[in-house]
Amino acid sequence: MADNTSLNPGSLGDTIRTIQRPATQTNTAASVKTEVVQIDFGGDGISNNTPESLLSSVNPLPVVDSYSVLQAQIAYQQLLLAQAAQIGGYVPLDPSIAAVLGIQS
Repeated sequence: MADNTSLNPGSLGDTIRTIQRPATQTNTAASVKTEVVQIDFGGDGISNNTPESLLSSVNPLPVVDSYSVLQAQIAYQQLLLAQAAQIGGYVPLDPSIAAVLGIQS
């Protein structure tokens, strides 16, 4: 069976990229095709002049470690509070940090 699948071939339909999966112990149907998709985490290429950004080995999916960022923010806020306590001053507590620490600000 050839790769790729034509949708509505009599009506000039689109062709989608598919691959034929070999039979395995859990998938005994050797002729089953699987659609191949590519993740685009950029813009649509039209509005706001945002180019598409297709996922690849040279353009990996950007991942932000929110927990580490939050830990750094908490540590910084604690440092500010400690410095303020030494001089008898006041440092306003960031509401998002206060919520994590269980403090009402």
